[in-house]
Amino acid sequence: MGTDNNIREELLKQMNGGSGEKAKTDKTSIEKILARDAARVKRMKWIAACSWLLVMILFIAGGILSTPFARRLSTPPSPYQNMIWPSVLAIILRGLIVIAAILTGSFYIRWISLKTRQIQQRLCEIEKVLRKLDKD
Repeated sequence: MGTDNNIREELLKQMNGGSGEKAKTDKTSIEKILARDAARVKRMKWIAACSWLLVMILFIAGGILSTPFARRLSTPPSPYQNMIWPSVLAIILRGLIVIAAILTGSFYIRWISLKTRQIQQRLCEIEKVLRKLDKD
């Protein structure tokens, strides 16, 4: 939410600059904010992708570990070993799926808000050009 306020203030300063009040900031300050947000979105994308990759790896590992072939190759299992590992893997897998889904949702929300800010910045630039054309 802090970046929403930052970009809003920068755009308002630029819009007021055309009405007589000198704008204190220039185009680069908005571009810096958008670049910082783009870097955050990129990081979130990679974190979400890695979390889904971890879910897939754990899902495959759980399938391999639960096969009868893998049980025959290991040391003689205790009676409790067969009951504990599948339930532990299932709990971990469910937790990772929830975390991956939350990260994916967060990435999507940040991506949409970044695109909205970029559109807002472009519209502000178009408005400046139209104001200059109107004055001429």
